Amino acid sequence: MTVTLTAADNGGSGVTGTQVQVNAGGWTAYTAPLTVSGEGVNTVQFFSTDAAGNSEQVQTLNVRIDRTAPITTAAPSEGPGAQGWYNRSVTVALSAYDAASGVASTVYSLNGGGWTTYAGPIILGTDGTNTIRYYSTDAAGNREAEQSVMMRLDTTAPAVTLTQNGKAVHNVSPLSIIRFELTSSDALSGVAGQKLFLDQKEITSGQPIPALLIGFGTHTVKYSVTDNAGNTAENSFSFKVEWNFTSLRDLIEQLMKNGQFKNKGIQTSITAKLNQVESQLQKGNNDQAVKHLNDLLKAVQGAKESGGLSAEGADQLISLINDLLGKN
Repeated sequence: MTVTLTAADNGGSGVTGTQVQVNAGGWTAYTAPLTVSGEGVNTVQFFSTDAAGNSEQVQTLNVRIDRTAPITTAAPSEGPGAQGWYNRSVTVALSAYDAASGVASTVYSLNGGGWTTYAGPIILGTDGTNTIRYYSTDAAGNREAEQSVMMRLDTTAPAVTLTQNGKAVHNVSPLSIIRFELTSSDALSGVAGQKLFLDQKEITSGQPIPALLIGFGTHTVKYSVTDNAGNTAENSFSFKVEWNFTSLRDLIEQLMKNGQFKNKGIQTSITAKLNQVESQLQKGNNDQAVKHLNDLLKAVQGAKESGGLSAEGADQLISLINDLLGKN
């Protein structure tokens, strides 16, 4: 910045000299335009004297120089989790500073959108990677280089599927071998870990578990799956270990009504074998009950082969019997 001083003494004795000082650096005779280059507010003081010895009052000129762009910082409302992910909405505040002319404006762009004048904290609530680009301009027109900050959000719990021997969780016979299969996925931060519990004891996915080992009655299987953002998916299911002949007996009666048996005698014979199974269980003779259950299976298979029972009806009965034997 160049400062030129001009003095006049109209109708008087004439100017003999001008004194000047910059930023209280000491008075010197003004002989040529001054170069003022200091950043900030520069104070130029000056006065002139005429041939009669009259000196004017000291005058002051403030020269403001700002060549430095502002500095803008981005501050999130909270820090991310250990893996660098947020599991809930977060706000980002932009703060700009300029020591000389002052900040004139701050603008930002969210995820590639248009530039917007910053007026308050920016709310990030969209899952995935969010990028904020920003910069500020000061009153002198200096613009800082564009900056950016990236925030990764995952507010969605993992997707989980729990099956029991390839099906939904269901009641089983005491002869069954149970396998709970737990699968999970997370499209954003990824699965960090998963746990599976049977009656509050941890088990592994796919582990074979004899139903007799956990005993008759109601049991609970539960899973807990957490992603790298800290979201957790949990659920529990109840099932029973029990002998259940109701469905089998109802099916036999339905097949008889629908004419699936060739004659009443075949249906009566198969029902009698089922009665033997239940009778042995009531007496506590589990081994004998299993033997009679296998005899029932053979009788149904024989009826199918001989034409005494339709193939469709026989296959339905065989499936239920195999369920009781723990073969499905």
